[in-house]
Amino acid sequence: MRTSDSTRRTVTLRVTILHVLLLSAMGLPLAGCKEKKPVEPVEVAPQKSPEELAAEAERVRLEGIKKKFKTAQELIRLHPDDWAQHLENLNGRLYEAEGTSLEKEIRAEVEKMQQSRENFAKKKLDQIFARAKALVDDEQDHLAAYELLETFDPEGLLAETKAYLEYEEKKEWVQREEDAGVEFKRVTQLARSLHRTKVLEEVAKAIGVLESYPDEFKDTVYFPQVRELVDEYFETYKTLRAEEEAIVNVVEENIEIDEYMGNFITLGEGVWTAEGGVASGENGTNGPAIFRIGDEKWNSYQVRMTIKAPAGQVLRIAGTARVFGRSGERQFAFYKVDLESSDWIEVMVVFRDGLLTIQNLTTQEELLDPLKPREPPAGVAIGLSPGDEVQIKDVKVKVFSRAEDEAVEPPEDEGR
Repeated sequence: MRTSDSTRRTVTLRVTILHVLLLSAMGLPLAGCKEKKPVEPVEVAPQKSPEELAAEAERVRLEGIKKKFKTAQELIRLHPDDWAQHLENLNGRLYEAEGTSLEKEIRAEVEKMQQSRENFAKKKLDQIFARAKALVDDEQDHLAAYELLETFDPEGLLAETKAYLEYEEKKEWVQREEDAGVEFKRVTQLARSLHRTKVLEEVAKAIGVLESYPDEFKDTVYFPQVRELVDEYFETYKTLRAEEEAIVNVVEENIEIDEYMGNFITLGEGVWTAEGGVASGENGTNGPAIFRIGDEKWNSYQVRMTIKAPAGQVLRIAGTARVFGRSGERQFAFYKVDLESSDWIEVMVVFRDGLLTIQNLTTQEELLDPLKPREPPAGVAIGLSPGDEVQIKDVKVKVFSRAEDEAVEPPEDEGR
């Protein structure tokens, strides 16, 4: 009986497997197989914990910060005045070292450099302000002083210093001094104009103007000067008051302007009219027109009135008059004044102690500097040339002395 090929192959395979297993169990090498070499052991370093790794990284970081800090210290030693750059470097190191053992040491260096900056700022401000104060006190040049102070910190490096706060106060001081100077000029100019009149009421006004100088300027150089003027003007006031009280027959009154103008003397037919307490003059004649207040018996007097005339028109005001021959005819000595305004203004004419003054009380301007006229007193007159016009109201007079009622022979013409 024939064995099939597949049966034979199966038997052969089984024998081969059995042979291999037997040899393996005996520890004998298989035919055609090489023996493996033993694996040599490798030494491996022990693994670090996460905590150990973090500590190592921190140590390296601190070494880097310390190295940069020492470099910054060396730069400070070489360039001690370059505090702005040093502070920038040190603040960077301080930020890096926050919470570390280096923080305290670096912070001490930062504070030391901040003090160096403070000293520099203080010294610079003191030097600048000394010059600025001299400009204010000696030259009243507040603009130059302010511009000089502006050079204190043009780059904005000193804003965190105490000296910077003081610098802001110095600028406010210059501004306050300037404001005080402007107000000082205003009140003293007005007060001096009033005081120059040597009229009791005007000197009293001058004192009031000076007293209005604001208390907020008490710490300026101007306040003591104002107080000195107050004391000076008060002495003038007391003197004028005593003189006026010594005059027994002082006459003071408001003169009414009625429709008939009976309290005044007028010249110029059809020129003068009155209505509502206002005298109006329009000179349409070919000759002069006159509105006269007072008479030749007045020796010493003061006249105040409110006047309105077209802007640009020259107004003619007289406070004395020339006497002609035995007839006693008087011709007023007119002075031309330019009112420069068509608004109502108050004018005061004073003849006292031989001096004549004319003043615009509204603007406190001298319309006529004090002079000693050759003509004798004769009251006050307003003169109109042909074509001129004027309005007059609120006339107030104060007569300090009058001539005796009995007739006095007028002086003869010169040359007789």
